[in-house]
Amino acid sequence: MKTVAVLGAGNSGKGLAGDAAVAGHNVRLWENPDFKQNTEGLKRIRTYGIQNNAKKFKREGVAEIELATTNMKEAVHGADIIAISVVSLGFDKMLDQLIPCLEDGQVISFFPDNYGSLIMRKKMREAGCHKKVVIGGWSSLPYGARVTKNGETSEVFYVYRAINLRGDALPSTDRDVFFRTMREFACMDPIDFIAGDTMLDVNFCNVNPILHVPAVLLNAGAIDNWGIIEPVGDKNEYYSIYRHAFSPSVSKVQYGIYLEEVEITKALGISIQHYDKNVFFSRLGILGPEFMGEGWTTPLEENMPDWYRMQYYPGARFTVQNRYVSEDVPVGTKMFYELGKFAGVTTPLLESMITLASAINETNYFESDWDLNKIGIAGMTKEDILTYLREGKI
Repeated sequence: MKTVAVLGAGNSGKGLAGDAAVAGHNVRLWENPDFKQNTEGLKRIRTYGIQNNAKKFKREGVAEIELATTNMKEAVHGADIIAISVVSLGFDKMLDQLIPCLEDGQVISFFPDNYGSLIMRKKMREAGCHKKVVIGGWSSLPYGARVTKNGETSEVFYVYRAINLRGDALPSTDRDVFFRTMREFACMDPIDFIAGDTMLDVNFCNVNPILHVPAVLLNAGAIDNWGIIEPVGDKNEYYSIYRHAFSPSVSKVQYGIYLEEVEITKALGISIQHYDKNVFFSRLGILGPEFMGEGWTTPLEENMPDWYRMQYYPGARFTVQNRYVSEDVPVGTKMFYELGKFAGVTTPLLESMITLASAINETNYFESDWDLNKIGIAGMTKEDILTYLREGKI
C-alpha cells in the first residue's frame, strides 16, 4: 500500500493517521513543533467508535505508526500521498516548511481544503518551486473524529463516516490523477467522489460556515451560561450545536446564507451543491446527507439520538472562541463575503455574521488577511480566475 504522510496531529490528523495505519498504510505523522506534545512518545493509534453511515462501513483496531515527528523532511520524504489536516490558520507556517521538501510525483490532499490548494500553489510560485506534484482537496473530512487519549497509544473516537465528498484538483485538469490516487487511500474507502466545478466550488460546499457560525453566534448566551447558571445546561455534558443549538430560527439563517452562496457562485460562473430547503430544517442540517445519503433528515422536533455523541476530554468546555467561530468566520464566512464583493453580489447575512462574531470575540474579522490576495487570485478578471482554476494558466 502507498506510504502516507499525515500533516497535523489534532483530532482530524490523528483520525486520518489511525484509520490509514489500521488499513495497512505505512504512516508518518507530522506535527508543528509548537504542538509537539501531540506526537511525543506516540507509537500506535487505536481507532474505535460508532462510525455511523448509510453504507454500514466500519473499520477499527490498533496499528503502529511508522514515524511521529516534528521534522517535515523526515515525514514527507518518499511519501506517495501527503494528507494535510492542519487548522487552516496554520497553513502558512506549515506550507513554508513543506514546499522545500516536495518531491516529484507526490499527491497532496487537503482535508478539508479551506483554500489550502490555492494558497499552496501561490506559495510554490513565490518560492520558485517547480516540483511536479498534484494538489487537491475536499469539501469536508472523511469522518467526525475526536482524540480521546494522547500518549504512546493514542485513541481516536469516530462518530460517523462520510459516504460522499466533493473534491477537485488545482488545476482541474489534474482531477483524474488526483481522484485515482485518492481511491488508493484507505481513508476514502466508503466515499463516493463528487467532482467539484473548480476548487472554489469545493470550498463553497464546505458545510461548516453555513452550519457552525450562525448556530454559535445566535446561541451565544446559552453557550456562555452552559453548566454555570442552573438550569442552563448540564456541566457534565459537552455543549453540541446539533443537540442544543439547531432550531427553526437558526435553520432559516443557515438556509439564507446558503442562498447567498448560490448567488455568488452563479455570478462567478461555477457550480455548488444543491440542497432542498427542507434539509436545512433538520437536526443535523446539511451535514446529515454527507454520511446518510442525499435528502436524509432528522426532525427538529426530536433531539439527536444517543449515537450522535462525540467523546471529549473530561471537563472540556465549548465556548464562543471555538474554531466554529475563530476559524470558520475568517476562513469561511469572510472569504465568501470577499468573493461576493468581487462578483458584485450583496450578502447581508454573511456580513452580519462577521459583524456579530467580531463584536462577541472582540476581533475585527473584516480585517483578516483571508482575501483574494491570500489565495492568489487578486487582480484577475472572472475569466482569468476560471482559466487558472480549470487549466492552471495565469
